[in-house]
Amino acid sequence: MLQNHNNHVNDELKSIVEKYKHPILSNKSRNKTTVQDIYPPLNNTNSVFMKKVFLGVSIGSCPSFQNNKLLSILTFLDKFISSSVLIGDSLYQNSLKIQYGLSSVEAKSEEKIITKSVLLHHKEINFKAINKNRQYIMCRDIEKEKLFKEIHNDLKLLLKRDKKTKEIFHGFTKFYLDRVSHIGMDFNKCKLLTIDYLLRELSIFGTLSEKGYEALVYPGKISTIANILDSCQPEIKKYFSDFSFISLRLKRRQ
Repeated sequence: MLQNHNNHVNDELKSIVEKYKHPILSNKSRNKTTVQDIYPPLNNTNSVFMKKVFLGVSIGSCPSFQNNKLLSILTFLDKFISSSVLIGDSLYQNSLKIQYGLSSVEAKSEEKIITKSVLLHHKEINFKAINKNRQYIMCRDIEKEKLFKEIHNDLKLLLKRDKKTKEIFHGFTKFYLDRVSHIGMDFNKCKLLTIDYLLRELSIFGTLSEKGYEALVYPGKISTIANILDSCQPEIKKYFSDFSFISLRLKRRQ
C-alpha cells in the first residue's frame, strides 16, 4: 500500500511539471484581469497604478493561472509604474508536506523541480508575449535576510501573546486545510505547518515593503491579510505603512 501511495504521489508531481513545459497561447485571449479589492481602501483607486508592486505567485495555485490566463495577469501588471514577480518557492515546501506527507528533504527536492518549471513558464510567457525582462524575486532569498528574521520574530511574538491574532491565524488554517484535496500527514502537524506558512509569508511581504515595494498584487482573496493587519499592534503595522494589498479578478470576456 505504501508503495502504491508513493507511486501515486510521484505521478501527480510529475504531471504538475509536465503542464509547464510548453506554453500554449491562443491568438485571441478571452481572459480579462481587473482589480477586485484594495486594502487599505483608497479614495482614488487609479492612484494604485503609480505604486512599485510585486505579483505574488503561489506555486500551489499556478496550475490555475497558466498560458493565456497568466498572459492576462502579466499584461495587467504592466499598468503599474514598476513591477516584479515574487515566487513562493520555499513556502511551497510546506504545502508539499501537508498534501503528500513528504519529509523536509523530499519536499525541498520536489519544490526545486516544480519551481524551476513554473519560473521557466513565467519567463517564456513574459518574453514571448510581452517581450519584457521582468525581475523575479525568490522567497528563499528573502528569508536569508536579517530584516526578514527581525519581522518574523516580531510576528511570532505577536501570535504568542495576542488572542485576536491567534483566532485569525487559526481561521486561516481552517480555510486553507479545508481547500486541500488530500492531507498526507497528522492533522495537528498540518496546522503548525500552515501557521508557519502564513508567518513566513507575511514576514516576506513586510521585508519587501521595507525595501521600497509599495503593494502586493495577487490573483485571489486578501481578506486574511486584511484581518491580521487590522488586529496588529503598532510594532507590526510599521512594516506595512503606505503599503497596499491588491486583489485581482480574472474573468472571461463575453
